[in-house]
Amino acid sequence: MSTFQASRGFLRLSRSTSKLQPPLNLHLRIASRNVATHTLPSQANAISVLPTIIDPSSEEYKENARQMGTVISRLEELTKKIQLGGSQKAREKHIARNKMLPRDRVAALVDPGTSFLELSALAGHEMYPEAEVPAGGIITGVGVIEGVTCVVVANDSTVKGGTYFPITVKKHLRAQAIAQENNLPCVYLVDSGGANLPNQADVFPDREHFGRIFYNQARMSSMGIPQISVVMGPCTAGGAYVPAMSDESIIVDGQGHIFLAGPPLVKAATGEVVSAEDLGGGKMHTSVSGVTDYLAVDDAHAIVLARRSISNLNWPKKQFPPPTAYEEPLYDPEELVGIASTNLRKPLPIHEIIARIVDGSVFSEFKRDYGSSLVTGFAHIYGHKVGIIANNGILFSTSSLKGAHFIELCCQRQIPLIFLQNISGFMVGTDAEREGIAKNGAKLVTAVACANVPKFTVVVGASNGAGNYGMCGRAYSPRFLWMWPNAKIGVMGSEQLTAVMEAVGKAADPELKERIDRESEAVFSSARLWDDGIIPPSHTRRVLGLSLIASLGGKNEPPSSTELRAISMLPASRTRAFARAITAVQARHLSTNPSTTPIASVLIANRGEIALRVGRTASELGVRCTTIYTDPDSNSQHALSSPFAVNLGAPNAYLDGERIIKVAKEQGCEALHPGYGFLSENSAFAKRCVEEGLVFIGPPWKAIEAMGNKSRSKEIMIAAGVPCIPGYHGKNQDPEYLLEESRKIGFPVMVKAVKGGGGKGMRIAFTEDEFLSKLESAKSEGRNSFGDDEMLVEKYISTPRHIEVQVFADKYGNAVALGERDCSLQRRHQKVLEEAPAPNLAEDIRQDLWEKARAAALAVKYEGAGTVEFIFDNDTNEFFFMEMNTRLQVEHPVTEEITGEDLVSWQFKVAAGEPLPLDQATITQRISERGWAIEARIYAENPSQNFMPDSGKLIHLRTPRTSDSVRIDAGFIQGDTVSSAYDGMIAKLIVSGPTREVALRKLHAALQDYEVVGLNTNIEFLKKICKSPAFIRGEVETGYIQKYNDELFAPEAVKPETFAQAALGILAKESLEKGADFPTGPHGLAIGFSARNERQFLFVESSDSESKLFSVTINQSGQKLYNVQVKGPGIDESYENVVCEGGAPSISTFYPHTRIESTIITDGDKFTIFQQGKQTQLRLTTPSWYEKALGLKDVTNSVLAPMPCKVLRNEVKEGDEVEKDQALVVWVTLDPKALLSG
Repeated sequence: MSTFQASRGFLRLSRSTSKLQPPLNLHLRIASRNVATHTLPSQANAISVLPTIIDPSSEEYKENARQMGTVISRLEELTKKIQLGGSQKAREKHIARNKMLPRDRVAALVDPGTSFLELSALAGHEMYPEAEVPAGGIITGVGVIEGVTCVVVANDSTVKGGTYFPITVKKHLRAQAIAQENNLPCVYLVDSGGANLPNQADVFPDREHFGRIFYNQARMSSMGIPQISVVMGPCTAGGAYVPAMSDESIIVDGQGHIFLAGPPLVKAATGEVVSAEDLGGGKMHTSVSGVTDYLAVDDAHAIVLARRSISNLNWPKKQFPPPTAYEEPLYDPEELVGIASTNLRKPLPIHEIIARIVDGSVFSEFKRDYGSSLVTGFAHIYGHKVGIIANNGILFSTSSLKGAHFIELCCQRQIPLIFLQNISGFMVGTDAEREGIAKNGAKLVTAVACANVPKFTVVVGASNGAGNYGMCGRAYSPRFLWMWPNAKIGVMGSEQLTAVMEAVGKAADPELKERIDRESEAVFSSARLWDDGIIPPSHTRRVLGLSLIASLGGKNEPPSSTELRAISMLPASRTRAFARAITAVQARHLSTNPSTTPIASVLIANRGEIALRVGRTASELGVRCTTIYTDPDSNSQHALSSPFAVNLGAPNAYLDGERIIKVAKEQGCEALHPGYGFLSENSAFAKRCVEEGLVFIGPPWKAIEAMGNKSRSKEIMIAAGVPCIPGYHGKNQDPEYLLEESRKIGFPVMVKAVKGGGGKGMRIAFTEDEFLSKLESAKSEGRNSFGDDEMLVEKYISTPRHIEVQVFADKYGNAVALGERDCSLQRRHQKVLEEAPAPNLAEDIRQDLWEKARAAALAVKYEGAGTVEFIFDNDTNEFFFMEMNTRLQVEHPVTEEITGEDLVSWQFKVAAGEPLPLDQATITQRISERGWAIEARIYAENPSQNFMPDSGKLIHLRTPRTSDSVRIDAGFIQGDTVSSAYDGMIAKLIVSGPTREVALRKLHAALQDYEVVGLNTNIEFLKKICKSPAFIRGEVETGYIQKYNDELFAPEAVKPETFAQAALGILAKESLEKGADFPTGPHGLAIGFSARNERQFLFVESSDSESKLFSVTINQSGQKLYNVQVKGPGIDESYENVVCEGGAPSISTFYPHTRIESTIITDGDKFTIFQQGKQTQLRLTTPSWYEKALGLKDVTNSVLAPMPCKVLRNEVKEGDEVEKDQALVVWVTLDPKALLSG
């Protein structure tokens, strides 16, 4: 800082503090001197020293110490017993074989004077009624060997011969995980009989079972983590892989044996008689097989060799700083025994605990006066800088935000985090929910999950509910997790459980309460490896120190940066910049006359038809467009539509908001249009756009956030006077409670995910009996689709309609309704046809819908295009708010047709600050004059298979002729590929007419001209809808397809002329391509163009599951003149003197009774025929000898996947006998999960 700047800064400081009114002469003297006042480091340090009010002589302290002393004494006795290992007899037998006891081996292995940080000493305690398994039959921990911090895994053969119980496997894997995560060399002291056979089902086959040990060894080897094995006893079967997969192996002569099968099994299998030494002894393996590298005389020698191997690793030897580099706590850590309490209903003085853990009791507390129920701050432990997060009460929104902020700071500075848990959970209740506890709590949980610095957790009291997650419980991968003896862990305590049971009208079961108490104990937890061990409170500082050095002991790479997008509390500099941006936006929003700034460039953050649609309007407005695409979309139309196109790479990159924003800024775009789907309704993304200075062409992010939560949006609507369907939208997600609420509402009810959309996470329970199963199904889909299984329950209307209102609002507080759309025709809760206006709707109801929609928009200070969706009860003519889509809808073109307005253009204008182009009166007049519009979505899907999505290349694509009344919004052309990675909508066909009847006839006619080959589509189904009598009458409802299922899916017989046209088309195509002398193929059997000049074609309907065979015999009697005979089930027709003209792909044929024009598209042995407005798919059969001639396998019982999929699991194995309808294989498709049955 320059002198001038410093002076100005000081003068500002002087003015700001002038109200203190120091003596005038002192003030003038200080102000006149242009120097900084010196502060001693000791003074700065002193303000961070934690005081204490603990009185060891008080009765409360003594009582705590007495109770904790009793608990600690019991644990000491238990630990001593466990450390003995197996029975006295087993230990004596072990020693008699000249073998060191397992713990003696470990003690000899680690450096003298160093501490061995044992892991999970209580593992397996009282877990197996049939056997005692002290320490889980294996000793693991972190120790220093030749100055190198290592992980040690030592089998205890005195415990059931060192065999692996389930807990043994779990403990071994945990040790390997610590070695992997901290990059620590691993030493295996092998002395094991392999898997414990009586427990083989829980040891052998699963992912985290015995085989995972060797998987981890391979992965650790690939990571460059050294592994040393010392074989001191049996090493049989799969266990033989431990030394075989290590970098160096040592074997003890005469007692170490490595073989896949021991002598008895070898004799039984091969008849060979061989000794254990000759089969797999130390001499053989070190001199013949080379499996081991060093032969040791005995255990002690083996330990020396192991230490030598470690010394040759050239591995970092990181140590604690010298004692002069740090101070011990000012207060005795032994006092923690009286500070801790077995009564967890009493708060623990967390500052007192911290003061006895950190160096010099110095703690730089962060945000001390904000969110005080969570204590955060910086300190040192043995000279290592750490960040501490400690509970001082229940977690509120403020404390959650504070914690998330602090974690981000530590991640930026690469400071390890220590969590001191004593938490009963997050705050609940109305005030908490209104403060956003769910979201703010999620920010803390997200921060914990994403923190890429070493994390360590000590449970000093309770660890209940979601508080466990927010305070880095086991699921959040702390490097180590320790518990105090008084700690308890569980979803809730037994007392809370009793209160909950009583609240729902049920008496608490005393046995259940007792079990919950027992299962919450620290010993129960540690026995199951929910932690890494129970530690005395007074050892907390040292254990954390050893944990820290372990995390720093390997060749660690610098931690990667942590991205915590869900966290809103930012460092001060970023906070100020963010505040300026928000202030600017709010100022523009609140201004009565905001300036209009036309948009000159835009990035279209979407794909397919909507990207092209937005691009067309933008070009008309003179806006430069930048498009984005992914690898699957590299040749797509939207990627080719602009000279400014950027490849994002991976298929899911359309969801990478930060990357998209970066591209927009790099391309110099002023605005971003999200289209629909992907990130269009992501409030965080919209917010980030604003923060980065981009105009988000959509509503404000707060409006998106408010309307994105179904429960919250309904609260807003009710407050705005918008009717909502009766239901339960609360936070109590207990299934029985939801069932009771459903009873109050009255069945049938709909359960759906609060964060759901697109029909996912939604189920209908018609009766009380099926409610719980439907609820679980919806929750499962909610978790898989949205990462959230919170549900709401609403009254299910048996004959509902889906009516939505298009709204638009500007920055001036104006909002208009641009008419309604009926979207009732749906499959799987997703729209198929949309029309405007809604049929059979009284005018007064229509106007009321519009008014309520406008009220909804105004209630959330909406801007831009939005759609308010209502459910309309056909029986009562009542309507209820469902949700608001805060974006442009797929079906917006029907609104454009009935208003004559370009809604995308409106979006650009409103985003630029212009007022709405039309007022409500003008819009109403327009709609009354412009008739009707209907939109049909052309999807790649198979309606006959429950609308299963399809994908593939568009081999053939012919669209209807467009006009003023026929419009097509498409994202594909012929030759493009519809990818399974994205939604399968090929195009939207929009027609308009003066009346609904005319529009419907136009739609049917246009669909008859729509031809798609290469994948299944819903075009034929849409044609049936257009001809459905009830739909023509406008008797629509969301369950229309199910209600008229028999009519809509009634099989239609293929006309004989269709088979004839297929055969004639094949001939015409081959003649055109090959000429008259082309060789006959396998088809036609022995007939072909022989002396009789006949040819036979055998067809099967592609959609016919029974594979009925139809034959077409063609006898060419002259140029373009044929006699045709068609035979098959229910068909026997002959046509004489048929004239066929044309070639490929279209032919025109004159039959005696009619003329038929057909387009025949060939795809291998599949043929798609378009004629007289109908599509038919046929397959040409292949002669049986063809496969044999080519050496192909019989594929009679093979299965062809209906679409790209991933096999999830096989339900049977090769050789099994199966029955009809038995499940064979489960695969995952776009249709969440499909089951193949025999």
